[in-house]
Amino acid sequence: MLSVTASRIGQLLFSTSVVASPTLPHLALQLRERIWHCCASPSTTNELQFAYRSLRRALRNSHGVQLPDDARGLLTRKDLHNALDVLASSAQSDDVLLIIDLLDDMMPVFGHVVTADTHRTIVHALADGGHTAALLKWLTTMPTKPGNIQPTLEFWHTFMNHCLMCSSIQMMSRGTNVMRSRGPPANNETYRFLVQKVFMSSSHHFLWIIRIINHISRGKLPFDDGLLGIMLEGFNDLGLPVQAARVEEVYRSRFLNNQLSHGRRGRDFNMQLAQTFRARGQVAAVKLYHSLRGHGFQPSQATLMSLLTDARNAKDIAFWEQTFEIQADSRVWSKVIRNALLLRKPAAVPEIYRAARAAGVPVDLALAGPVIRSLCSSSLQAPTDAALDLAVGIYREIEQVPSSEAKFANTGPQVALFQTLLRALSASSNKTKYMPIAIDLLEEMKRRGLSDSAHITSLVILLMRSASSFAEAFEAYKTVRRRTQIPFHAKGYAAILHTFTALKFDNRTIPPWQDYFQIVKDMQEDGSPVLPHLYTNMLRQMARMVGRAKPSNDLDHIHDLQKIVYTAREVQHLLSVSTTVAPDTPFWNQLMDTYQRAGAFDDARRIWDKLYHEGRADAASVSIIFDACGYARAGRTAVQIFANLRASGYRLNLRNWHTWLECLCRLDQFDDAARYFCLEMGSGPHGVPPDEEGARILLKFANHRGIGDEVRMRIRRFLPMLWEKLPPDIVRAPY
Repeated sequence: MLSVTASRIGQLLFSTSVVASPTLPHLALQLRERIWHCCASPSTTNELQFAYRSLRRALRNSHGVQLPDDARGLLTRKDLHNALDVLASSAQSDDVLLIIDLLDDMMPVFGHVVTADTHRTIVHALADGGHTAALLKWLTTMPTKPGNIQPTLEFWHTFMNHCLMCSSIQMMSRGTNVMRSRGPPANNETYRFLVQKVFMSSSHHFLWIIRIINHISRGKLPFDDGLLGIMLEGFNDLGLPVQAARVEEVYRSRFLNNQLSHGRRGRDFNMQLAQTFRARGQVAAVKLYHSLRGHGFQPSQATLMSLLTDARNAKDIAFWEQTFEIQADSRVWSKVIRNALLLRKPAAVPEIYRAARAAGVPVDLALAGPVIRSLCSSSLQAPTDAALDLAVGIYREIEQVPSSEAKFANTGPQVALFQTLLRALSASSNKTKYMPIAIDLLEEMKRRGLSDSAHITSLVILLMRSASSFAEAFEAYKTVRRRTQIPFHAKGYAAILHTFTALKFDNRTIPPWQDYFQIVKDMQEDGSPVLPHLYTNMLRQMARMVGRAKPSNDLDHIHDLQKIVYTAREVQHLLSVSTTVAPDTPFWNQLMDTYQRAGAFDDARRIWDKLYHEGRADAASVSIIFDACGYARAGRTAVQIFANLRASGYRLNLRNWHTWLECLCRLDQFDDAARYFCLEMGSGPHGVPPDEEGARILLKFANHRGIGDEVRMRIRRFLPMLWEKLPPDIVRAPY
């Protein structure tokens, strides 16, 4: 080793003083790294906040940066949006304050205009993070924030869609009230969210629906048959046909000026028919119907819904259609399909659907949705080819029907149906047939403006996990990226890379680093920050794949270890010559651990020397090098490293002590191990009290060597208080 005085080593390892002020590009790089770490793994934003404040402070103090053009290159618009995404996902009070500061700085400092897309990034992150109150407050005050952006219906519908899954009807209603007072007027699409949420709630359904109808009426919105259908379907699903009929009466009377008396009679007659049918059967209900006809009763879709509450086959619908001389619409057929699913009769679903199509019912989401979900439902086995073909065919029928009513009326259900199909297609083993279809679906979503990076990322991950080899997984990534032409965000790339390294096809398979690096290169080309964390993940996966239980003469195992060492060296070389990536201590630690696990002790030792003399070694570095020395039986090196650390003033933590004890035991230095454990580990003002785990490590090796009783005697003598607390399995000698 190089000759370095103890005091100098201490300064290198543990000094917190700043030798020189970091440059502005270096501070910008640090900020990108903090953003990346927050994107790639859940963590607090404290370091991100500190990094941004440091950069901002340096910009203020710099005499060389006078104009926005000088600072424009430090952070791109994507960098700033990524930071806003991370901060809004956390949404703590300090995060929100920094968001405001960032927005204030975007134009005057970094030269980027605050746009609607900037606010969209914040709104989506708040929604994804589940921060309902913060999301509503942001939308309410958006016009007063930098950019002075007035939230459009798109922004408010993001809030409504979020509340649909993550909040209450009260909060959703509150947002609608804010819209009416400050924002764009709500439309029928807005009230669809509210109506759906009403039926996801546990009570007061009728009162909420009447209140919504009143708001719709005051807003002078046009009649919406689809919205009415959702209301009627909700009540009928709850077994409340009387309230369904009453709601239909109120809604139609407000918007179509129907005769109120006729609606009331229809409601009462529907109830009578349903009660008679359930109590006395089909014949009695038909007889009552003919009697009611004499009083002017005209059956409607609500009548069919009332009588088909428990129906589960097409024959029931056909009978009442013939009796009433009306055709059931898609909502009625959908109700019968759901009944069949509730009764666990999925085989009947395609039959009911075909009967509906034969009857001339147009294909819409209400009809096709439950059928497709049934065919693609998750089970112990992936859907069959026949089921997938039928599901895709039904989806295509929606697209082929010319009527606008057959199209999706709500983007939420549309996206959900896409995702259901994509999951099923990607789970199929017939990749040759179904991967092109899955990509076609994504391209269709893109044409409709409904596809985004998150959907593309999900498909890639699904295809990778169902692949049979790394080559197939990488080909799936390339194909999706090429066909969709939608760039992944930083989070998406992080998820894809993590999935790729976590794939396991056999115990000896190593992820092909060339393919991994290609994904990293694509990430860089798309403008996402490429940081050491990406390479650390791959090294960690390689280290996990090294088994210590293999015999040393297993030639296949030796070959696998050589491949791992070769790959690790390639990664090290790549980052050593890179001008865009600055390896951090966690990266070097993982590289050192990968080397030592693969039996390349000299490589691991060189990494340690680099970290140690550059003052970048941390507690994890110490544990790894102790572990490496123990397995390599490098006793002289281990003692030298330990002595240098003690001389420099470094204080071992509990994990360091455990690995040091294990290292000594592997070197057969049991006397030294027992002495350190019993006499030195807990000594001094900064000592670490010996614990059960340390005793367990010592005795595990000592028992194996047949000297367990001697070690027990020393622990009992020098650490009597610990001895009294040790569990019986440690205290008792093995038989």
